[in-house]
Amino acid sequence: VISMDSRGTDGFPAIHCVSPGKQMPRSEMEKYVHDIDIFLSLYGKDRYRLSCSASILEALSYTKPILHLNNDTMNYFNTPDVPIGYCCANADEFADKMADMIDNYSTYKSEIQTFRDNILVLRDKFSMENLAPQIKRSFTFD
Repeated sequence: VISMDSRGTDGFPAIHCVSPGKQMPRSEMEKYVHDIDIFLSLYGKDRYRLSCSASILEALSYTKPILHLNNDTMNYFNTPDVPIGYCCANADEFADKMADMIDNYSTYKSEIQTFRDNILVLRDKFSMENLAPQIKRSFTFD
C-alpha cells in the first residue's frame, strides 16, 4: 500500500497506490494501516532530517515496525537494545530484506511481534507524561 508518490511501481500487481499524486486524508489512511505489517522508509542518510514527514511517529502511533535505510532519525528510535525494525545500509540491502520478508513471512511473524512490543516500550518512554518534566526543566532557569 503506497500513498502519494508511487513513481516506478507501474506494472507491479501487488502494489496498490491509494492516493496517486495527492496527500491522503487521515481518515483514509486509517482504513489501510490495519493491513500493513511494517512501515517502509526510503529516506537516506540526510533526507529524512530535511523532510516534513513524520513517518517514524506514525509507525510508533500505529505500533508498526519499520524497515528503513540507515539514517540518524530512524536509528534514534530503532536501537540495538530496543529494536523496532530493520536498518539497511543501502537500497540493495533494503530490497533483499523486503523480498526475504515477503518470501518467508511466517518466519518473521514472531520478530515482528517483538518489534511491536518494543514500540510499546518506546511509546511509554516518549509519552508526554514522561517527557513533560524534562521539557519543563529545559526552559526553567535559576
